[in-house]
Amino acid sequence: MQALSPEVHAEQLIPIVLENEFLTHFILRWDLLQPKLKEWREEFTEGRAPQSLLLERTLLLIGKQATRNYIASLAVLKITGRLPRKKSDRFQIQPAETVKYAIKAETFAEDNGLPESGMAFLAGLHFDLLRASLTAAQAPKEASTLIEREWDEWVKRAYYASLLGTRSHGIKKGETLFSLTLLMRLGRVVQAARAPRELETKSFTTFIKGFDERWISPFLERKRERGSFEFTELEWGALLVATVNLAPQFVAPLLFREEPYLLGKESRDFESVCRLITESDWNFPVARREFRLDLPGGTREQLRKKIL
Repeated sequence: MQALSPEVHAEQLIPIVLENEFLTHFILRWDLLQPKLKEWREEFTEGRAPQSLLLERTLLLIGKQATRNYIASLAVLKITGRLPRKKSDRFQIQPAETVKYAIKAETFAEDNGLPESGMAFLAGLHFDLLRASLTAAQAPKEASTLIEREWDEWVKRAYYASLLGTRSHGIKKGETLFSLTLLMRLGRVVQAARAPRELETKSFTTFIKGFDERWISPFLERKRERGSFEFTELEWGALLVATVNLAPQFVAPLLFREEPYLLGKESRDFESVCRLITESDWNFPVARREFRLDLPGGTREQLRKKIL
C-alpha cells in the first residue's frame, strides 16, 4: 500500500488517501476525530462540508505518522472483520495494540539509532498482519502466541546483525539488515500454524489459498527440481512478504538467504547482507563457529555483550 511507504511525504498522503474510498471513509469515521469534524462541518450551510476539505484538515491535524499508523490498523482490522458495518456503530481504534509490532520495531530502531526506522515499521507490520490472519483463520494458538513469546529475542538478533553490518567491510545494503533479519522469522510462525498435531484446525495454508497460483506454484517448481515439496521456513517467509507486497525488494533475499549466489542481478547487492545474517544467526546468542567476515578483533563478543 503506497500510503505506508517510508518514501511518501506528508503532503503526498492527501491525494493518495483521497483516491482510496475505503481509507477516506474510515478515516472520517474515527471516533477520536468526531468533535473536530463536527466543528468544521458547522462552518458550512447545513453542515455540507466538502469531504476532500475535511480529509485534508484531518491529515494535517494528526500528522503523517499517526495517519500511517491508522491506515496500517485499518488493514489489520479488515482482515479480522472488526470494522464497523453500520453507520451507527462507533469506531474506536488503538494503533498501539492493533499494530503493536510495527510500532515496537520502529521505536526500537529509533531509540538505538538504526537507519531506516520507517522500513522497520513495515517489517514489524508483517507480524501484525500475520497475527490477524492467523486469528481470522482460527490457526493453532501456538502460532499466534509464538510471536509474543519470541519477539524480544528476534529483535535482539536483528539488532546484532545490524551492528555487525556497521563494523564489517564491503557490506552493501547494510541499512536493511535490521528489517530483513526480523522478517526472516515470519516463516517460523507459519510453520507453527501448520503443526501436524493441529491438522484438524483450519490452518494458515487455507487462508492463503487464494495466492497459490500466483506465488506458491513457482516455488513448487523449484521444489520439484530438487525432489522436495515441503516449504522451508525461509520460503514461507518469502511467500508472505510477496503476498503482502509492502517490501517486495526483500522477497528474493529471503528466499535465497542460504544460497545468495542464486540472487538475480536486481537483488545481487543483497548477497553480502544474506551472508552476514547467516553468520550472525550462527553466533548469537552463543558463538558456534568462526566468523568469515572481515571484523576487528573482539567485535563479535563486544556486540553480543552489549545486546544481552
